[in-house]
Parts: sequence; structure tokens; C-alpha cells
Amino acid sequence: MKKINVNVYKYSVSFTVFLRRAIFSVICISGFSSLVAQQYTFRRFGGDEGLSQMVVESILQDDDGYLWIGTQAGLNRFNGRHFKAFNIADGLHNDFINALAKGADGKIWIGNFMGLASWDATNGFVNYSEPKSSPTVIESIVVDRAGQVWFGGYSGLAMWDGNQFKYYDENDGIPNLGIRKLMLDEHQRVWVVCKSGLYYLNFNRFKKFKNEAIPDSAVISNICQDKQHNFWISFDEKIAVLSEDFSDSENHKPIKIITLDSEINTMYPDNQSGIWVGTYNGIAHATMDSVYRIRQENGFPFMDVRAIWQDIDGIMWFGGFGGLAQFTGRAFTNYTMKDGLGAQIVRPVLRDKNNLLWVGTIEGLNTFDGNNWQVYGKKNGLNNERIYDLYEDEKGVIWIGAHRGVSQFANGKFQNPEIFQHLGRVNRIVGDQSGNIWIASLHNGVVRYTGSEVERIEVPNQIFTNSRICIDYLGNVWISGKNGLSRWDGNQWKTYTVNDGLASDNVYFIAEGAPGEIWFGYHGSYGVTRFDGEIFKTYSTANGLNNNAVYSIGRDAKGNMWFGTARGVDCFDSTNFFNYSPLEGFASYESNAGGFYLDHDGSIWMATIEGLSHYHPDLDNWQDPTP
Repeated sequence: MKKINVNVYKYSVSFTVFLRRAIFSVICISGFSSLVAQQYTFRRFGGDEGLSQMVVESILQDDDGYLWIGTQAGLNRFNGRHFKAFNIADGLHNDFINALAKGADGKIWIGNFMGLASWDATNGFVNYSEPKSSPTVIESIVVDRAGQVWFGGYSGLAMWDGNQFKYYDENDGIPNLGIRKLMLDEHQRVWVVCKSGLYYLNFNRFKKFKNEAIPDSAVISNICQDKQHNFWISFDEKIAVLSEDFSDSENHKPIKIITLDSEINTMYPDNQSGIWVGTYNGIAHATMDSVYRIRQENGFPFMDVRAIWQDIDGIMWFGGFGGLAQFTGRAFTNYTMKDGLGAQIVRPVLRDKNNLLWVGTIEGLNTFDGNNWQVYGKKNGLNNERIYDLYEDEKGVIWIGAHRGVSQFANGKFQNPEIFQHLGRVNRIVGDQSGNIWIASLHNGVVRYTGSEVERIEVPNQIFTNSRICIDYLGNVWISGKNGLSRWDGNQWKTYTVNDGLASDNVYFIAEGAPGEIWFGYHGSYGVTRFDGEIFKTYSTANGLNNNAVYSIGRDAKGNMWFGTARGVDCFDSTNFFNYSPLEGFASYESNAGGFYLDHDGSIWMATIEGLSHYHPDLDNWQDPTP
């Protein structure tokens, strides 16, 4: 999601904003497990953006907010749009970058195929010469609170204290070959994963960690500690979860054993109590209660994942054989024909009193019970399969605005009342506080059904062609027309025009905002207008709206206004516009007419020309940004 009209080139403020285009509270990913479509949206960055090489081994964010990306041929600094690559010519003694870490002073430590290097803004790159006859291939680095740099690799474990190197071997309780992973726990204790197992520093000597859940023959690959201080230890294709109290480690019962179907490359704690896992076949998110696998068939852009990072805004980044991937889409769940939806072009959405979701498309009427889609058409009794609006009356009858009049669904069957068939294409059906039904058609104006007869609505100097209707909380009826916006207050009609402050007289979709507010768009690219009862104010691209062609309008449970446009959908919080497009997980670059529905749980259904988007606000941190 992007905030419009914000400079994104300097990171200290604006790169944060850019990254927040797609902030999602991914730790909540275990919700919505009953949904049919388990698709996720990722944005991949690579050679087109200047990444020096497409195998990412390590990721780090510096104090200025830049992401640093270590690849097999260069170190890259990412500003949110483009990479700046550093290599041997820039001062590195080797540019096969396996590991990155940051000290409290902001200095970046770099592990490569020739040993240890560092970078800071003052000194640039500094390469550290080790008093060993052969160079060290570094696989992992951590920096403790004292500023000591611990690093390990093929040649063993070492520590740089700022003045000299100290090497660890069997005399210190640890083998000196094959270091895979280092970790500091919450007590600043150093943990080492190597070929011969897992070790931790205990009173200046390393001790081997053993547990009955992890066989002696197991190949331990990784370790991390979650925010609840539980230890997650990966071995073979499993993860053992143990509490931090392991004084009797060998007999300490694991909290949980998780089995995956792929070898584990890396693990990273989320910002609550779960972890992200990078494997040879995509990623997984694991908590004590659930495990969700995300592979290429779920939208992940590559298979082999080597590095994971969560930035300061909560956005997840993944690196591996395929470049850098940004997780941008779990706030949206999208439904298309491959999920069972009857057609890609979607218009109205309605949830009935029985909790069944109704969705109109250009090729039939669909229902969704949370698991399965059902498609209805002419063979089921509809008079036409092009559906433009849906309304449920007080008796539970579903009114269906179709291409050739009105159909109804009641008592388990469809019917087509003859009294409405002369209307042709019906765009809008709403009920007023007296129980009357108001119907707007494409070419045959607006009528009101009293329960016994159909009355044609005539307003002086107004033409109702392709109109929409909105009834506000006071019971006022608002109807868009070719000659302005008309309001019926129960006694008389009043029509507002450009002379009153409208951007155009050809008004289109209407919706109520906060009590006393009416919002409406136009036939044409004039933006969206707000009327507070006294003043009309129009918002356009000049104010931050992403596109001036507005097709749908709605208000969410938090009071934000939403505008479906020809370029995605915009959320307006009364100050800023935030745009969602396929880059953020929205189903399409183009919304469809009238396609906004606020569900009872606060989620939003939005119609597009490429499917149906279901927005979950609780999974979108942008609506509740951190300071």
C-alpha cells in the first residue's frame, strides 16, 4: 500500500513510508484458515532494480533504515526502489557475502569467503586480517552487548574484541570446524550450531546441548529464540520447541515438535511468539498452535530461501535463489474463477441474515458459505445472469438487480416479478425506513415500489440515467442524475449542481460517510466529492487520490472512506490517501461499479474486474501505524 504524494528517495523518513506500502501484521497469519484461497502476495526485487546477483544469502537493516543484502556476488544497499551494489572494487576483499550483523554503534559486520569485514559511513569498508595461514569462510556473525564480534564458518569459531582475535577449539569445549549458525539468547549467551551438534557458552567454556527429542544422529541446522524466550531448534526436517529453562537439558521435554517436509535453511522470530522458517521449498510460519506453509503455488516467488528479515515497520523480507521478496499480501484474500467464483468480473456483494455471502458477476449469481462457492444462472430461475445489485429486505427476501429487470430469491427459489421486467437493466435497489423499495435502472429512470404498485420518480430539471440511490441515516433519499445530485427529504426535492459546488453535474455512485456526510463520484474523471450538509469539497489526484475515475464508495468500521477507482482502491483517513493495487495484494488495478461491502466483522469485500478481494483490516498495520 502506498501513501500518495510522499517523497520516497531519502530513507530516514521517506523510505519508512515506502516500505509501509505493504505493512501487514503477519503474525496473525494463522487466522482465516477456513478460507478457500490460500494465496499470498509477494513483490520480488532483483536485477531490474539493480541487485548485483540473484542468490541472496543475508539481509540486514541499518540504523538509517536501508536494507543491506548479501549475495554471492556483491553487497547491496536497498533504498526501497533501487539497489546500490558494492564489490571488490569498492574495498571488500571478497564479495561472496554469507553473513551480516550490526553492532550497537551502527557498524555493519560482513562475513564473506575471505573472512571478516566491516562498514560504517566514516571509514567505509575495513577488512580484518586474521593471523591464520588460510582465510576463513564465514557463515554466521553475531555482535554482543559488549561489542564483541563472534563469527564462525568452515575454519571454526572466533571472536574479535576490537583489538585482537580469539579462536575457540576443543580446548574450549567446541570443535573447530563446520560452524553453521551463531545466536545470542536473551542472556547474551552464545549458541553455536556446527557439524557435530549444538553448543552454548557456559562460564567461559562451551557445553554441548543434548535433548531426548533430538537424536544423536540428527543434523542440527539452526536455532532461534522467540519473543517468549522459547528455543526453536531445527534438525533434519523437524523443529523442537523448548522453554528457556533447560537446566536438565537432556531430559527436558519439548513443548512441541514440528515436522516439515523440507530441509530447513534459516529461522527468524516474528514480533510475537512464532517464527518464520526458510526451507528448500518456500517458507513457513509456525506458532505453538499452527504451521502455515507458503510455497510457489501459494504465491511465493522462488523455492530455496536462505535469509529472512523483519524490518522496523514489521514488513517481512525473504532472500534466496531468486532474489529478494517482500511479503505484501495477507490483508487481502482474493477469489477468482479458479477458486470457484463464476466469473472474474464482479459487481455487488451482500451478506444475508443467514450469514451467506452473495456475489453478483457478469455470468451469474454466486453464494459463498466460507468454504464452497455455488453459482446460479438461468437454469436455476434467474431471468438474466448479468447481476448489478443485491438487496435484502426486512422479510429476508433477496432482491437481485439484473440486466433485464428484477429477480427475487425467497423460500429457497428464484422468482421474476413481472411488475419490474419493463425496467431493463437495474443498477441499484435500496429500501427506505417506511419499507418502500427504490429501484434505479439504466435507461428507464427511478421507481419506488410501495408493496402494491410501482411509482415513477420525477424530479424537475433532472434526468435519471444510469443513476444510483443512497438513503442516509435520517431517511433522506439521494439520487444521482445527469443534471446533478437530487435529495428527497420526505416533503420536497432539491437538486444540487455545479453552481452549488459539484465538480460536474453528471453524478454517479453515492454513499453515506459519517452521519450527515454524503460522498459521491461522477461519470468521468472528476474525483470524489464530500457534502457535509453545507459545503461541497472535491478530492482529486491533486489531493492524493490515486485516480479521478471513482467507481465505488464505502465507509469502514473505523470511519475511513474507501474509493474504488480505475487504479485500484484508495483508503482515506480524513488526512491521507493510501492506495492498494496488486502490488499490495488487491485483486486488480481496476475496481468495479458499486463493489464495496462492509461485513459484520469489520472486513471489506471489494469487487474488481479480475475477481473479488476480501480485505482484513486486522492484518494491515498501516491502519494503526507505529509512532
